[in-house]
Amino acid sequence: MVNGRPLRLEVGQAYEINNQRNHSVMNSGTEDRITFIFDYLPA
Repeated sequence: MVNGRPLRLEVGQAYEINNQRNHSVMNSGTEDRITFIFDYLPA
């Protein structure tokens, strides 16, 4: 969920979200997943 809206993250894709908005994560699949999160500040 990002800002109250569901967002399905597909395997093998990269996404950019504004993490200053309300957000949460849930894995309802049957397999474990590893997610890499990179936090950066624009110049």
